[in-house]
Amino acid sequence: MDASGKKIKLLNALLAAASGRPAAVCADAESGIESALEELSQKNGVADVSSFAKNLLSIYNPAAEVEVLDFRSGHFDPLFVFPEIISAARRLSGAESAVLVVYGLDATLRGKCGRITKKRRLEYARGVEFIEDCAMRYKGIFKNLDIIFV
Repeated sequence: MDASGKKIKLLNALLAAASGRPAAVCADAESGIESALEELSQKNGVADVSSFAKNLLSIYNPAAEVEVLDFRSGHFDPLFVFPEIISAARRLSGAESAVLVVYGLDATLRGKCGRITKKRRLEYARGVEFIEDCAMRYKGIFKNLDIIFV
């Protein structure tokens, strides 16, 4: 299973734990995810995290809205991602329950050599803080906002 599949399973576990739904519902969702990921791997497809997150949230909390910020490209520059974060926050505004999934930010931890350095860990921490700060600028328009970093 590739890293994206593992992250989708992690996202499912996080959403399931927070939902308070019966264990049978969570188990059904887990088996559905396994089947979907297996089918994708047979077709050499790439998992669309955004649609997975929206489908999972519709199972665990139908009233919730979800937005996914995908940083798998490995490049994170606050100057260029600021509009994307603000747009996602605006789309989530007014929702009874809002979930912002930040996916792939950890790709910024590894450089071309693939090693995680102290400098990159600090950059990652700054990126997490930046995203949280941007989203919290709009905290007045959220009744409930969860930010999940996967």
